[in-house]
Amino acid sequence: MCGLIDAYFTLVSRVDGIDLPHDTCRLMLMECLPSGTSLIERYQWEFLKMNNVHATRIANRLAQLFGRINRGRNDYGVFLIAGKELNIWLANDRNVSLLPPLLQKQVMLGRSVQEGMLLFSTSKVSDAISSVLNRDETWLNHYESEVKLGELDQRQMERARIAEPVMEEAALIESKYAAFIWNGDYGKARQVMEKSIDKFASTDTPLGGWHGVWLGAAFDLEGDSDSADRAYDIAKTRIGPAITLPRLNKHKEKNMNNQSNHFALSLLKYIGFSNGGKSHSEIQKLKEDLSYINKGTANQAEEAVRKLGEIIGFRSTRPDNDQGTGPDVLWIDDKNSFTIGFELKTDKKSPAKYQKKDIGQGHDHLIWINEQHVKYNHLGLLYVGPDGYVSDVANPSSKMGLCTIKEMVNLRERVLALIDDIMSAPPNLRHDAIEKQITLKEWNLDSLFKQLWVKGMSAMNTRS
Repeated sequence: MCGLIDAYFTLVSRVDGIDLPHDTCRLMLMECLPSGTSLIERYQWEFLKMNNVHATRIANRLAQLFGRINRGRNDYGVFLIAGKELNIWLANDRNVSLLPPLLQKQVMLGRSVQEGMLLFSTSKVSDAISSVLNRDETWLNHYESEVKLGELDQRQMERARIAEPVMEEAALIESKYAAFIWNGDYGKARQVMEKSIDKFASTDTPLGGWHGVWLGAAFDLEGDSDSADRAYDIAKTRIGPAITLPRLNKHKEKNMNNQSNHFALSLLKYIGFSNGGKSHSEIQKLKEDLSYINKGTANQAEEAVRKLGEIIGFRSTRPDNDQGTGPDVLWIDDKNSFTIGFELKTDKKSPAKYQKKDIGQGHDHLIWINEQHVKYNHLGLLYVGPDGYVSDVANPSSKMGLCTIKEMVNLRERVLALIDDIMSAPPNLRHDAIEKQITLKEWNLDSLFKQLWVKGMSAMNTRS
């Protein structure tokens, strides 16, 4: 390989690292991400895209594989990273922050070497490999200085710091749920999942959806098919329509789908309980969650906007948080094939300056949305933040618009007022009230886009 070796062999690492003596295998090739071995793990990762759930597992497996260069003073070598998936994973600071500290720095050094030395030819790659394996003094000095100075993106590290304990708690909740189910105590299984499901969804949308499936199963086992259907509906908005879910209450579901749409089903999650007290407590919790649009941290605001889209009946996710790429929030109307992306800048001070970096991220988000949802009509990307101006060195797309925080709050208040109005009607008339409201075109995604669009980002450019 690169003229440096005349033989090679293949090693398959399934559990632990590779301990190699002396100068054996100083040059190694890594290709593809470590794949899951169980069917359930592969299903969650490859089909449901529950990337955060498996990030820690992947990080542990990669740390073992990289052991050749960080287990001791005599452990050094060169790794050639092949394959798109592995390169993308290692390019994400949130993922890298899960690796051991020294390995984090080594990955960052690898990035800087690739970019700084422009390693795009066989000869340059060969020269770089020789410098490392021959322990050139220039290389050793560069390695020492760069490893000391390297820093990951603090925002991504903070997200990983918040997510990691939640993932650990989720694993414990799953084990408790499984134990209760095994022992036939379906009520306690439901309760343990009910208490935590929204918390997990606020950190990882697909995980919240996955737990929605578990919650629905517990309701089904208790014989409460109405509540099971509501849990399954929530699961679908968080995971996506491709997942097939069991429904014991099939006749009623068919009737509901003939009469209304996803918005109606979403409203029934809050006001469809036979126990009025339960509906009121759910609505109160909803109001608290949505208050974070203008009163919470950046992370809380993102989750609040996601949840608002979910309530209106759209498939609503947080791609950047859940997958490490894409916009902060994405609303998808699967029935009419529309999408809206949201980039939240609620932490900017008014008047806000939208930098070249902000607009550059937007271009990347638009490309990602187009690639991920090929057959959809992509209405555009809305920056949710204060009014202001765009840097004169930025070049916004015509599909980028400003949605002021005030406009997003107005939409929230309209939804909550609608729920309050329906709740004030007699129980036997609430279904008719829902039917009347959800037929209004103002709740369609394309109509909402026009309502939220205050002005184009290009109109805010200081050159205009």
